[in-house]
Amino acid sequence: MCSWRRRKRSAPRDSRHVEPEDILLITEILDSGDTGFERAWKPQRYADGGVPYYMELELSRLPRVRVYELRGRAYAETADAQAGETLKLPEPFALGFDPAWLVGVQRGVDRERAGS
Repeated sequence: MCSWRRRKRSAPRDSRHVEPEDILLITEILDSGDTGFERAWKPQRYADGGVPYYMELELSRLPRVRVYELRGRAYAETADAQAGETLKLPEPFALGFDPAWLVGVQRGVDRERAGS
């Protein structure tokens, strides 16, 4: 999943190709089957392409969201929250939410039911 900003010379609307420099935020939904290599390799490719923000959604256990900002040639974590906490972001979009909402778990529900 990604969010992009449109440049004046962007691809036609019906194009399925987006240039890396057009992407503002890219999100990976992590799975328990993802290897350490995959979890390291993909973010590095996004960093190499200059994508300013990277978000990881981990839904296979206790829901968790981590957000990273590109600093130099690598990402630095800027936000981290798990179910029952509020992820607050000032950039690239001002938003806040409990990661439990991503899987339908409501605040106040114990962490056992949230998948831990």
